[in-house]
Amino acid sequence: MTRARLDAAPRDPSLRPWSWRRLDAAGWRAIAEGRDDGDLALLALWAAPEGVRALFRGQDGAILPVAAPLTAGCYPTLAARWPEAAGFEAAIADLWGHRAENAAAEKRLDHGVWPLSIPLATPPGPAPMAPEWPEFFAPLPGEQWPSGPAGPPFAPPEHWRFRLAGGRIAAAARRAGYAHKGQISLMRGKPARVAARFAARLAGEATVAHAIAFAAAAEAALGLTIPPRAASLRAVMAELERIATHLSDLADLLAAAGAARRAARTRDTLGGLRAALAAAFGHRLMMDAVVPGGVAGDLDPGRSDALRAALARIETWRARLSLPEAALAGRGVVRGAGAGIVGRAGGRPDDARRSPGYSPYERLDFVTPNGRAGDALARAALRVAEIGLSVTLIRHLLATLPPGTLSTPLASESGEGLGVAEGPAGEIWHFLAISGGLITEAFPCDPFWRNETALIGALTGAAHEDWRLIRASFGGGGAGADL
Repeated sequence: MTRARLDAAPRDPSLRPWSWRRLDAAGWRAIAEGRDDGDLALLALWAAPEGVRALFRGQDGAILPVAAPLTAGCYPTLAARWPEAAGFEAAIADLWGHRAENAAAEKRLDHGVWPLSIPLATPPGPAPMAPEWPEFFAPLPGEQWPSGPAGPPFAPPEHWRFRLAGGRIAAAARRAGYAHKGQISLMRGKPARVAARFAARLAGEATVAHAIAFAAAAEAALGLTIPPRAASLRAVMAELERIATHLSDLADLLAAAGAARRAARTRDTLGGLRAALAAAFGHRLMMDAVVPGGVAGDLDPGRSDALRAALARIETWRARLSLPEAALAGRGVVRGAGAGIVGRAGGRPDDARRSPGYSPYERLDFVTPNGRAGDALARAALRVAEIGLSVTLIRHLLATLPPGTLSTPLASESGEGLGVAEGPAGEIWHFLAISGGLITEAFPCDPFWRNETALIGALTGAAHEDWRLIRASFGGGGAGADL
C-alpha cells in the first residue's frame, strides 16, 4: 500500500536522476502510519527550510525520493515504522528546528555549545544560553556503565551508556555529535569543486566514496557525464579504499578478539598499501583525488607497479589469515537490518554498485559476497571475501583503463541531484541543490545512520565484556553521521 501511494504521487523532475515524489502533509502521514509490510527501506531522511525529505528503496530496487511540507514546523515521525529514522529526526531538530510529532526530544549533534542554534534554518536561531544536553543519559533502573567519548587509540568519538543486568547489557544508548564539523553549512554558497573538499573530509575511512557520491550528485544536478577513464579511475580508488578500510577494521577486530599477532600482520599489510597509495595518488587516503566532473589527476603507469605489488602482498596475507572463530561466532547477531557489510552479513543483498548501479560497474561481471549468520564472525569473513573481490576488480580495471580525458568542466547552471557510491561500510548518498553554480542545499548520508540502530540491537542482550568486540565488528566509522 505504501509503495502504491508513492507511485501515485505527483512527479517533480527537478531532481535528477530520480524524480521527487511530492506528497502533501496527509500523504506523508499516511506513509508514516502505514503498515510495516517491508515494501520500502528507508535510506535517508533530512530537511529543507520549508519541508522534510526522505529517500526510500522499493523491494524491486526502485529509488524513491520523497518531499513533503511541514505543518506548523512539524511532521509525522517515521520512527514507528523505521526505527533508524530516530537518529535522522533528532539531527533534523538540531539543524533545521523541525520537530517529528511524538518523537523523543533527543539531542543528536547540538551539545549546547554552538554559537547559534538550528544553523540551517531561515533564519538560524540565537545562541543557546547554556548547554542543553545533560552530562549523562536519564537514569534507568539497574546498574549503569559509561564509556567514551574518549577511548582507546583510533576509537570513534562517541559516548555509550549501558544498563547492566546480571553481567549482560539490558539496554544500550549512544550519544553522537562529537565529530560534528558543520559540513552542510560549509558547503552552502560554494561551487561544487570547492565544497567537494568538505565531502572528502566527512569520514576518513570513506573519503573516496563520499567524494564519488558528492560528485555524482553535482553531476546529476548539472546534467554532466564524466569521461570513461575518470569513471574507471574512480572505481580503482574506491576498491583500494574498500581494501584499506576492511584491513583497518579487521585489525581492530582481531585485536579485540585477542589475536594480537594476526592483528599486527594485518596492520603491516595495511601500512604497505597506504604507502603504495601515497606513491600512486599523492595521499595515503587518496583525499581530493575525486572531483566533480571527473578526477584530479591520472595514474602514472610507473607508479601502478607499486599498487600491483601491494595487491600481491594483500593476497599473501589473505591466504595465510585464519579468523578466531571461537571468539567471534554468535556474538553481536544482526539479521535483516543495517547497510553494507552489516546488512550483507545478515542476509540483505544490498550493494549500490549493483542496484541502482553506476559507472563503470555496469560493465563488470562480479557477485557480491554475502552471509546469513549475521554475527561478528560473518562480518569478519565477509570483509576478507570482499578484499579478495576488490583485488580482482582492481586488476581488471587497471588492465582495461580506457584512454581519454580525466574531467568535464562544470557549468554555472542550476538543478538538484542525488548521487550514490558503495563505500566500505555500505551505500553513501549525497543530495545537492545548486543555483547558478553555487550550492544552496546539501545532505550527505553515511551508512552509519542506518547501522547505528543495528549496532544498538546487537549490543542489547550481549555479555558486557563483549561490547568492544561487537563494536569493532561493525567497523570504526561513526564520524560520517556527525556531519
